[in-house]
Amino acid sequence: MKLMARALGLVWYPEWEPILGCEAREIVVTGGIQASKSTLTALWLLTRPKFLAKGPALFWVIGGTYALATKEVKYLLEWVQKLDSRLIAKASTPADEPWFIELRNETVIETRSSQHPERIASDAPDAIAIVEAGQQQPRIREVTEQRAATNRAQRLYSGTMENQDVKQEYSWFIELAQEGKERPTEFLQSFSLPSWTNRAKYPGGENDQAFIDIKNAPGFNEYTFMRAYGGIAGGAQFAIYPQVQNTTALLQPMPQGLKFSMSVG
Repeated sequence: MKLMARALGLVWYPEWEPILGCEAREIVVTGGIQASKSTLTALWLLTRPKFLAKGPALFWVIGGTYALATKEVKYLLEWVQKLDSRLIAKASTPADEPWFIELRNETVIETRSSQHPERIASDAPDAIAIVEAGQQQPRIREVTEQRAATNRAQRLYSGTMENQDVKQEYSWFIELAQEGKERPTEFLQSFSLPSWTNRAKYPGGENDQAFIDIKNAPGFNEYTFMRAYGGIAGGAQFAIYPQVQNTTALLQPMPQGLKFSMSVG
């Protein structure tokens, strides 16, 4: 994996190694802001055993929209061309539509959107990357589990605990990350990828001046900082819980003859 990264001109970060080498069926990566999550996810796909091997193989990148699933595939397309441009057989990258790349070894990379679950519920991939997972509905895990079963495909979920766009985050992703951290098994493991992993962006690492400035700013909150930049799963500021979705469906009429009353003792 290190040799592959160097061949692509990437700076190798030691924090990547346990994630790329993890053999769990489900891998959760909670990343800090600009923590190199997209680079890591693309490299994870590239280093799966079937990616560059001969024979049919299918890889999915799933985003909340098609546009949100393209960054990792752009990296893969660029890297494969760098390794050997003759490896590319077909490439279709339309705006706001699924992307499709086929290599000459019969590997296929496709983007999917959780807005169109019917397009996810088909085929049997060999590995699945779910990007910005916290912004996708809980059903994405169930749907991909069904698709992953055939080939015992690994799934990698990545996302932030706090995002700069103030977008809502679903609680299932944080809860899954906490479970994988507190009770890791051969099926589920969780990793934190802090912002300071990205030494190209933050050359001083955890002691980079950017983080010193944040910590010295008025109103600094350690808990929020560790979620946003440390990638620590511990709740989300804009979490959505299934119990508060479609609340009208949860309202039940009272049995006939019963009335609501409240007494004060």
